[in-house]
Amino acid sequence: MKSDSPLLARIVLGIVAAMALSIPLAITFYDGYELALLEKTAQTTDGRVTKKNCNNHGKLVYSYVVNARVYTGTGTLLGNSCDDVEVGESVNIIYSTQRPQLSRSESLASWRGNISGNLFALAVASLAAAIVIFRVTRVDVDN
Repeated sequence: MKSDSPLLARIVLGIVAAMALSIPLAITFYDGYELALLEKTAQTTDGRVTKKNCNNHGKLVYSYVVNARVYTGTGTLLGNSCDDVEVGESVNIIYSTQRPQLSRSESLASWRGNISGNLFALAVASLAAAIVIFRVTRVDVDN
């Protein structure tokens, strides 16, 4: 799209790009907030695998008890083959004493790595969007 007024096109396309990137950015920041809360108030307990899905990156569903209340969560199998874990098997759970429903079955370091990776991917996507917007809206000057 060649335009005599690229500023308006850049503003409109910039708003569209910002809207498209805002949802994954908000989700990533919320994950970061939950990670910080979990790191600050972490407690460990034993849970039980209640379901596993080997076709989905080794996802598992687990349950655990805190203060006589049963909670459930989902996680991934790190370092184990999905076939090595059975329903009913014990799994180590990290949960928040402030919000016991907030839990992880995998290490917090792997969660932190996922959040960092997501932020990096969003930064690259933002840069790519900016380059595309400027390329699409550039005005060729004939010399």
